[in-house]
Amino acid sequence: MFDRKGFIAFVGSASGAYYTNGLDNIEKTYNANIDEEVAKDQCAHLLSLIDADKKALSGNDRHNRQNWYSHLKKYVEYKTQQADVRNAEMLKKIRFIIAHYKANFATVNKQELYKWKALHWYKQHWDINAPDFAAMIKTAFAKTVNLLNSGPNSRAYSQICEFSKYDPESIRKAFSVLYDETKPLGERISGFQNTFKSKIEDIARQNPEWTKNLSSFQDLHAISVYLFFEYPEKYFIYKSRNYETFKTRVNFIEDTSIKGYAISKLENLARLCDIIISELSKHTDVIEMHNDRLDEACYHDTDLHLLAQD
Repeated sequence: MFDRKGFIAFVGSASGAYYTNGLDNIEKTYNANIDEEVAKDQCAHLLSLIDADKKALSGNDRHNRQNWYSHLKKYVEYKTQQADVRNAEMLKKIRFIIAHYKANFATVNKQELYKWKALHWYKQHWDINAPDFAAMIKTAFAKTVNLLNSGPNSRAYSQICEFSKYDPESIRKAFSVLYDETKPLGERISGFQNTFKSKIEDIARQNPEWTKNLSSFQDLHAISVYLFFEYPEKYFIYKSRNYETFKTRVNFIEDTSIKGYAISKLENLARLCDIIISELSKHTDVIEMHNDRLDEACYHDTDLHLLAQD
């Protein structure tokens, strides 16, 4: 698929049908989604396929490929120009939000400073090899407050503590796998969640009072908290409502070529936060205000990942 209406306006109505017909033929011939190809590599791979066919074919087929190649190049130009305008508008909105954050810093700080304290506390108390794993995990995440419990019906913290008491070694292993950066992230996330799914039936059988609305609550949000607390220089905390609201507010466009729900959400969140951090780095006064509030009980996030989250 491609932006037919916008592209026609870009090339002009007189040439619109000619250009869009070429793009239609490209998608049919190469079984391609042009907008996905744009997001993936600016159509570099698709253009190389058309160019190879152009050289291998002759006559009318060669002529068609030449036209298709130019049509697709024009579409990439259109999407690039469109993205440049959109990015400029997005950055303008992010700058406005940063200015608003600065103006309300005193209030925000009172409400949110616990995040830096919770992360510091975790770093002081997390020990994957602790003899009493259940007690350790209860302590390490004790100060997360609503960072881990994302809503009134979420009990990720209490449930991770309960599961750790029930089968500490399985949960210890689940965290070991989740924190193993040598393995693909999608595999680690699914493995972590599957560990809890496999325990629910056993827990329900041995604890009948748990059978109503039994859930581990170890969703993508909770997992993103664990990943962030262990690797705050790499990950960000994913909260669906916050992310979707901010994304809409600044007109951030997700990369739809990323496969897998969990990976797509975490990687697009990282893309958005990297943009925020890039803008934050230009506001040295905000960073100075932020650094001044951090004492010895706070984690000093020099990568600004938690500030971007805030």
